[in-house]
Amino acid sequence: MLFSLETRVPYLDHRVVEFAANLSPELKFHNDIPKYILKQILYKYVPEKLFNRPKQGFAIPLNKWLKKELKYLVEDYLNPEVIQRYGIVKLAEVEKLKQDFYNGRNYLYNRLWLLIILHKWMKENT
Repeated sequence: MLFSLETRVPYLDHRVVEFAANLSPELKFHNDIPKYILKQILYKYVPEKLFNRPKQGFAIPLNKWLKKELKYLVEDYLNPEVIQRYGIVKLAEVEKLKQDFYNGRNYLYNRLWLLIILHKWMKENT
């Protein structure tokens, strides 16, 4: 996860890879169903509704956290002293961004988060 490297642990076993490589193409893709044999086996152990559906993302409620539990990060890393010390971004723009976020423009949380991470890195590495 540190390097955004995604692996499938069971598939790392060379015997599984060799078995899959030697399967008939009809078992891999059948009637426009990809991973056909894998799904057929899975049906025996897992209810279909749990895996036969579109992918869905996972998001944390960062916009809510930045207003409550993580508000200290905004105060620690986006205060005027820190912003001016590093001079990377304009203080007036950061203040406006914070004001807009706290006044209901919740979609701005990601911009604040990026600025927090930037200034945290600056504090720790310069």
